[in-house]
Amino acid sequence: ARPTGAYGTGVLTPGLPDFFGFTNAGNGYFKVTLDPVSFHDVDNRGATATLTWNVGDTTISSITDFTKIKVSYAEDTDLQPGEFYHYFADQRSEQISQELRFNGSIGAVRWTAGGFYMAVDGDYSQEGRLKGLGLAGVSALTTVYDVETRSGSVFGQVEYDLSEQFRAIGGARYISEKKSQNYNSAFYDRPGGQKVGFGSSPDLLAVDGSFTDGLYSLKAELDYIPNDDVLVFLSYNRGVKAGGFNSPADPSGSAVFINPTTFDPAPGFEKAMRFKPEVLHSYELGLKSTIMDGNGRFNVSAFYYDYQDFQALSFSGVTTSYLINRDATLKGIDAELFLNPVDGLDLVFGASYLDQVVHDIPLGTASVDRKIPYAPTWNLTAMARYAWDAMGGIMSIQGNVNYVTDQEFALTNSRAARQNGYALANAGLGYVFPGEQLSVQLQVNNLFDKRYSVVAFDLAGSFGASQRQIGMPRTYSATLRYEF
Repeated sequence: ARPTGAYGTGVLTPGLPDFFGFTNAGNGYFKVTLDPVSFHDVDNRGATATLTWNVGDTTISSITDFTKIKVSYAEDTDLQPGEFYHYFADQRSEQISQELRFNGSIGAVRWTAGGFYMAVDGDYSQEGRLKGLGLAGVSALTTVYDVETRSGSVFGQVEYDLSEQFRAIGGARYISEKKSQNYNSAFYDRPGGQKVGFGSSPDLLAVDGSFTDGLYSLKAELDYIPNDDVLVFLSYNRGVKAGGFNSPADPSGSAVFINPTTFDPAPGFEKAMRFKPEVLHSYELGLKSTIMDGNGRFNVSAFYYDYQDFQALSFSGVTTSYLINRDATLKGIDAELFLNPVDGLDLVFGASYLDQVVHDIPLGTASVDRKIPYAPTWNLTAMARYAWDAMGGIMSIQGNVNYVTDQEFALTNSRAARQNGYALANAGLGYVFPGEQLSVQLQVNNLFDKRYSVVAFDLAGSFGASQRQIGMPRTYSATLRYEF
């Protein structure tokens, strides 16, 4: 198989056609064969205000944030010059949040308490423009929905020095979250035209729903501090992620939403449209230490994550992606080493090992265990930077390399959506001019021009190909910075 483009790229068997009779000539990794112009435009605007003041022994902090996002997206999903399936999406959303936090200390006790509120309103649309796919009188599948979220929480944490060498930490947060969604998906004779019904209703799927979840998280930690250079900790955390609504661009792509024979909503479709909150029980044992008389640091931790109702992303058909709840288990080790053996030289090394599985993933008529996407077993990093005085300023040179083992891009663990292990290296040269206000940095990323994918979708059953986005090739950059 050979990737044939960078954005919306096809992976075809060389010399053989896809399901529409198109044969790719092999144009290389960064050349695409398509007819419309794909684009991804993002307009993100926001403001944050932070106020802090002291009242006696208490510090009060107020953090207010406002964000407005507009996104327009288009891609040639059929991966070739034909006009079989083109995908368009738009997002308009506003978010405002307010946090009020109190911090203080009384003797051996340090405490934090506060509240948080967030409101999010979003309007979304997704459209697949169809041609020659066997649906008489249909040229568009349009899905529109709006989502409203209101979330409020209160929290508190206490740190207590049991002795000079032991410290206990406890905390809790309660969250009340309400979500509502109005969702409609239908076939149209043309974009913005008249609905074309295939089932008992002109709508393919129409759902209005709302729910309120009460969630809580917990923290418990015991620290052992034998001296100023060593910290050993044992912790338990109960984390939560709120539930929500699925909003598939094409609900007919999965039998959990649409009956493939009648095109009516499938039994239990309302349950499939909602995914439940995710709960994580996290256990961690770790060490943080300063070594080499302060010229180095070594940190290591071992962890065990027990997920209940893990929100796993499932993908079906062409654009039918939705979340399902399954249990999952992750365990592993993280280690970091920072060294400053001589003046000007910094060395950083990191390694992480991850053993993970998601249970009971539906695959055909069976339920199987699968690996979590985007979670390689090994992740290794190394960085070296050396700086020295030069011409009255500071010259520096640095390089880093990162290696990851094989990883899956799909919950099915399909070979068509898998990335083999690879390493990326970067290098840079910098100079800070006298006075330290002006600096210049020259950078080379992906030094050895490695070819790799950052995301992939298995469309073999729909288009006879897989869709991949290829990572950036070797790139060069120069940055000039002036501080005042």
